[in-house]
Amino acid sequence: MTTKGTIEIDIEGTEVEFHYTYESGDPGIHTYPNGDPGVPPTGPDVTVTAAFAVVEDKNGAQVYVDILDVLEPHIDLDSIEEQIIEDNEAVIKATRPKWYSSELRFFYNGKTYQLKKKNFWKSTIEILQGGQLIGSITNSFMTGYQVKINNTQKIYSLSQVNKGGMWKIEKEYTFNEIGPKPVFIIKYSKKNFRKEIIQIEKVDLDNSSYDLIMYGLSLMRLTQMSEAAAATPTFHG
Repeated sequence: MTTKGTIEIDIEGTEVEFHYTYESGDPGIHTYPNGDPGVPPTGPDVTVTAAFAVVEDKNGAQVYVDILDVLEPHIDLDSIEEQIIEDNEAVIKATRPKWYSSELRFFYNGKTYQLKKKNFWKSTIEILQGGQLIGSITNSFMTGYQVKINNTQKIYSLSQVNKGGMWKIEKEYTFNEIGPKPVFIIKYSKKNFRKEIIQIEKVDLDNSSYDLIMYGLSLMRLTQMSEAAAATPTFHG
């Protein structure tokens, strides 16, 4: 499958937006049904098609132009393409069964997980793995949103720091094991109040515990929804 995307990389103090096409590769076929030999698998591949940046023209005006031809001899394009491939490799795949559903399903390490409300009237969100209850997300006035994992009895919460200004939303959410012990940081920003950028920075996150990222992102969304609801003005007749 071919997809198009962009990635922003700082090149010696200049923010460059690389445009690329990404081929996810093909698993191949060992043998066709008629017995004929199949085709070998192919890995992912990336082609950088453009590199846009804001530069100053001969009249001193700021212009947004494609500088790939100028930039290419001075950068390691192979490393950038490797970074793009790494960013596009799916560790976790998530879906919503229906567009209007609050339920979230994700697939990680060969297992299916579900996050869904216990029932319509309760705010508790159950965490299921293979249909079995393994944890929950709860909310209270005293503690805020928390994740509890049953088998480890560990409890996690989310702290938040606002870093944006008037025209840019920028926040850092830290997913903490109660203690507090930081596990990872979610760097969230929204450009022009439309395009969301979410980055995960590992602090003490084991490679076998990436499911915690989904719980952290869920806490982030729940927190944002609560903040939006609190900011909505009410009118009284």
